[in-house]
Amino acid sequence: AVELRRRFARGLLMTTSYTWSHNMDDSTADLNSTALSPRRPQDSQNIAADFSNSFLDRRHRFTNTMIYETPWFKGSRNWLVKNLAGNFIVSGTYTYESPQFATVQSGLDSNLNGDSASDRTIINSNGAPNTGSGVIGVDSNGNTLAPGSGGIVAYVAKNPNAQYIVAGAGALANGGRQTMPTRPINNVDFQVKKAFSLGGESKRKFELGAQLYNAFNHAQFTPGSLNTVLPISQAGIRPNLIPGNGAFNRPDLVYGGNPRVVQLVGRFQF
Repeated sequence: AVELRRRFARGLLMTTSYTWSHNMDDSTADLNSTALSPRRPQDSQNIAADFSNSFLDRRHRFTNTMIYETPWFKGSRNWLVKNLAGNFIVSGTYTYESPQFATVQSGLDSNLNGDSASDRTIINSNGAPNTGSGVIGVDSNGNTLAPGSGGIVAYVAKNPNAQYIVAGAGALANGGRQTMPTRPINNVDFQVKKAFSLGGESKRKFELGAQLYNAFNHAQFTPGSLNTVLPISQAGIRPNLIPGNGAFNRPDLVYGGNPRVVQLVGRFQF
């Protein structure tokens, strides 16, 4: 972690920080708290196979925060000039955070152990990054069969150039946990306040302010909130993780875009 700080001087305070971290584990969510990282292992008798980057791993985080008190007419003896043309405070924070990684899932009981929640996919190392494909079951003569048919002896990828391919029932999945990046956070929050002094040299003042969260209304389809720790619904998220589904790796179809929020505030200081 590195931090550079400009202490408050001449009306300006600024802090810039960068953090690099790497978190690894074999299980993150022990309860059913997220669809992005199934709580159960793919093979309950081989927990070591689940060791990977943690669901909590955020490799890079950069923030820059500044507060600026405008110097305009600060020493003026004229109350109207000082309080109408001066006494502005501007502040803001820029945040960049690298993506959270999610577990790509086949969406069916690939290993036939009665549990489809944690079954992963086949990874084609030569496939186009972050693309997915469903499969077609065939019999020994190469004839196409309906999913679940007893005569299936092999599966053929609908898109052989995809990186992630669904592991059909009985196929061996070789995909790991947390292999597909979601979207990063790239966000600016901004605030402007106007102070009105009350009574000469008194420290009493009244402040009016506007706070803009995601100030530039930059669409950010991330699996969470930008400025709070509030949870979001899991409903409808899993299709984003299943290759061959129309919503696969399309966060714009399953997450909100975190639109701009404007909040007006007032404060009396005494």
